[in-house]
Amino acid sequence: MNDAPSVSLEREPPERALPERALPERELPAVSASPVRGRALALAATLTGLLLALLAMAARPGLPGGLWLGALGIVLGSGGALALTHRGPAPTVAESVPGSMLLGPGLQALAALLTFWLALRLAVQGVVPAQTAVLALVVPGAFLWLVLSLAVAAGRLGWLPEPERPLWRRHGLWLIVAITVLYLPRLGSFGLIDCWETHYGEVAREVLSRDDWISLWWAQDGWFYSKPVLNFWAQALSFSALGVAWAPDEMIRSVELGLTPQPEWAARLPIYLLTVLGQWFSYAGARRYVGRWAAFLGSLVLASTPYWYLLARQSMADMAYVAPLAAAMGCLLLALHSEPEA
Repeated sequence: MNDAPSVSLEREPPERALPERALPERELPAVSASPVRGRALALAATLTGLLLALLAMAARPGLPGGLWLGALGIVLGSGGALALTHRGPAPTVAESVPGSMLLGPGLQALAALLTFWLALRLAVQGVVPAQTAVLALVVPGAFLWLVLSLAVAAGRLGWLPEPERPLWRRHGLWLIVAITVLYLPRLGSFGLIDCWETHYGEVAREVLSRDDWISLWWAQDGWFYSKPVLNFWAQALSFSALGVAWAPDEMIRSVELGLTPQPEWAARLPIYLLTVLGQWFSYAGARRYVGRWAAFLGSLVLASTPYWYLLARQSMADMAYVAPLAAAMGCLLLALHSEPEA
């Protein structure tokens, strides 16, 4: 092992090499005219979000639409907390973008999200004609429509590196396309194939049935604390958002009516989304050191690796751990390659 050549993490690919000259000093951002007001608004958003999330979790019985109320609270509280702790230079590009430039991609993203959610909700109910074939086209299509709309909006806000590069030449976008085509078309169109899929799905179902998100429970065995909670929380949220009938003996009862309910879509969807985030961030981190093509091809190799491919299509605890770890490693690589001020 000591004879292996060392790899420097400071190497820059040729296409992004910086000229050998001192970087000009950056001008300090102008001080906001009302910093106290901005801090007060951020604090108010943080406290409001926390109260909404707490209300959604603590209400007995559960509030109608409590899932969406809690999600709104988490987004509002997280955004306010980030604004409170932000110490870097204020953004300038986004402030100069007129709202009309974001209206088109924003409406498209909303329409794509609604299409994606509605298709999955109908799949869970089993009411789509020729369900397997239709969903194999509609669900990936709606997801890619959503990704593309968000990418257009991010480009107009100046959040993408190399703004002059068109979307069709961005390897990260093509990576998401490849992952979607590989994993998503029939993600929920087959039954739970591993004994642990049924086990973990039951734990997530009992989170909703018992209305207890802290003390996990599994059937006759009682308390279930042998696995991290993220997988079960994600599945339970997915069950609730997509309208899975989580009451005992109700999940696939509509089979009696001649329907084909597929709650497997709700069980596996969070794992797929985590897989996309893990692979994209690990690609983004590796790209800074080995270039776009090497990082892209390496990510495709990972996506087609049998074990990774299998776990990306099952509601197992493994990917719920590995994908966030891969994303964190990608973020670390990005941080190590950034200027200290950034």
